[in-house]
Amino acid sequence: MVVRMLLAIALVLCGCASNPMDPDNRELSNMLSLSNRVKRPIQDPADPSQIIALQVEVDIINVGDLTITVPFTITWSLLDGQGKIYGSASRRLEGNMAPGAKRHVSLTLNFPATPSLEGFSDAVTFDLVT
Repeated sequence: MVVRMLLAIALVLCGCASNPMDPDNRELSNMLSLSNRVKRPIQDPADPSQIIALQVEVDIINVGDLTITVPFTITWSLLDGQGKIYGSASRRLEGNMAPGAKRHVSLTLNFPATPSLEGFSDAVTFDLVT
């Protein structure tokens, strides 16, 4: 009886130690980091003085201790001076990101023409796919 109990406890502990994580959105954001960010404004071909989009390339790295097994989205938004979304783009990524794993993502944010991106800021969110 004691041997069975110890075996059951050992199996539970081994299972807990190797189970990948199904995080919530907040935990997911804490596990992911951005690196090698490059942003390129895209000018309007009809009026090169106006910017009509922003191409963003970034590496997403799992800096957590557990594997992310579930799919998730990254949403990159360009916010105006009042904090309102001016342009946004999302991309779905599959899970299976082990600790230290990296994914390269390219996004293009389209928005109304503007002469400059000065005064705008970025906001990035990670959300689980449900």
